[in-house]
Amino acid sequence: MRNRIRHWSIRNKLLLSHTMILLVNAILVAITLKVYNKRYHIEELLSRTETMRVKSQQLHSVRQEFLLTERRNPAFYRNGISPALLRHAGLIREIDAELAWVNRSPVNKGNGVTTPLLEFTRSIHLQEKLFQQMADSLRQLGYGDKGLTGALQSQYETLKADRLLPPSDLEPLQQAVLAYREEKKTSSLIQFDSLAKAVRQRYANSPSTLAVLDQFQSGFNRLVQLERKIGYDPFGGFSNALTQQSDRNDAIIQMAMDALRLVYKQELKKLNLAFLGLMAVCILTGVVLSFWVAETMTKPLRLLARTMQQWAGGKFAGNMKMGLLPLYRKDEIGQVAFHFNQALQTIRLQTDQVAEKTAHLESINQQLVSNEVMLRKMNAQKDRFLSIISHDMRSPLSSIIGFLDFYKDNKQGFTEEEIKMVSQSLNTHIKKVMEMLDGLLLWSRSQNGDMQTNLQPIDLAAVIKETLLLLAENARQKKISVHTSLFSQLVWADANMTSFVIRNVLSNALKYTPSGGKIEIEIKRNRKNVYVTIKDSGVGISAENMKQLFQDTVTLTTFGTDNEKGIGLGLVLCRDFMHQQNGTIEIESIPDLGTTVNLVFPRLGGTQ
Repeated sequence: MRNRIRHWSIRNKLLLSHTMILLVNAILVAITLKVYNKRYHIEELLSRTETMRVKSQQLHSVRQEFLLTERRNPAFYRNGISPALLRHAGLIREIDAELAWVNRSPVNKGNGVTTPLLEFTRSIHLQEKLFQQMADSLRQLGYGDKGLTGALQSQYETLKADRLLPPSDLEPLQQAVLAYREEKKTSSLIQFDSLAKAVRQRYANSPSTLAVLDQFQSGFNRLVQLERKIGYDPFGGFSNALTQQSDRNDAIIQMAMDALRLVYKQELKKLNLAFLGLMAVCILTGVVLSFWVAETMTKPLRLLARTMQQWAGGKFAGNMKMGLLPLYRKDEIGQVAFHFNQALQTIRLQTDQVAEKTAHLESINQQLVSNEVMLRKMNAQKDRFLSIISHDMRSPLSSIIGFLDFYKDNKQGFTEEEIKMVSQSLNTHIKKVMEMLDGLLLWSRSQNGDMQTNLQPIDLAAVIKETLLLLAENARQKKISVHTSLFSQLVWADANMTSFVIRNVLSNALKYTPSGGKIEIEIKRNRKNVYVTIKDSGVGISAENMKQLFQDTVTLTTFGTDNEKGIGLGLVLCRDFMHQQNGTIEIESIPDLGTTVNLVFPRLGGTQ
């Protein structure tokens, strides 16, 4: 199919492009009409739902009107018919009709409206049932001479007319009844029961009086029950249940309307997106088709012209990303392209071979450059090793050899105290050599990337105490007091690296603190980090040396207060080790006053 279209005339290609554009427009119109029709149904559904909400509020108004006015209508107690009851039933039928229309609506599917409306339907019919029960109870309660109210009044008149009870006993009972009917207070009920009990005790020997009194009291109790059932009690009854149902209906119908409004907004958004999307598709289709028609006409000529120009300029070696000329054409351009493509293939093959060899040579050259850089680095490390060994380690080794030669030639002349002093001196020099060798080994492994970091929970206080035990003799010899403020604290670190860092910092503090000085060691923490602060009262560090402390290319070493000397790599290693443990080292110093070193470790289980 694609090859057939390539051979079509320009007229047919233009006709195809315009037909596709018209088809896209037709789809745009169809989708627009569909969305508009759905929007119309949603608007109608919103209107019907709003009507149901209004009629639900009218139901509440009709019930209030019935309770306030029409329940006193004598016709209601005669035949049970009331205009309010008729209006209430009519509103229920109208709401049912609206609900039936809403349920038949095609929009009412899967949009969050069905569930609230079903609940609304159940609530409306529950209200109807409650209202009918309340009306029946009101009719039983009666008004004036009707129902239970009339019967209670008749019993009172009988007691009064027959003089079965003297006014002194009857009138307080009647006043308690009237007080309850007026105020609906529980105290009136208690008063009535108390009065009735007293009267019953006084007339215990009069069966006729007790019979009429029982009827009167029973009628009053039944009246109280009916009034509470109707809802004259502010905490229950049909009236309160109907009010709650009415409020619930308002909330349910509002929920349904909110869901419909959301659907309405979504449909409007879909309409806008449909318009914009299909317009963009229409424009893009037109542009693509126009470009395609123009391209199919001019591309072979432009490609042939550009290729011949490259041939004439001899640029095949540097610009051969272009595809072969098209062979599908049946005219002279196709014949020229066929022969020209054969030449291009031959030249391209040769060019690719040259490019492959060039890339191989470049790869070898890059490897040579990398090896040269590595050799220079290794040579620099070798020179540094030789420099440290020849200068820094030569002095303690020479002292050891000198001590041993002198002792060999004069061992009979040494006293026990002199031998002890020489042994201590030899021990000090040997420890210095071992310390230098350990530092050189660690530095070499760190530079070569052979140092593996093993992060695990370690106790900083324990590491500091172990280090102080190792350096206790040095502190004692220089009469330096060490004050600590430590507590057990776990950090996430490498045990060997941490031990080296703390040992190096404490060694420097002892080295550069004069006799009689002091060193303070303190552990602090926050929610994220743990801080080890080592503060000495030594000679301090000059501003110029502070700038060079952590430079790999500078070996900065100075003599201690007792001419102690190191390899000049300790702080560089400390910095590298702290970084490998996700920590930092910070140094503050004032010349002649002392130096403070802060080591920051990540706290185990710490939070941001």
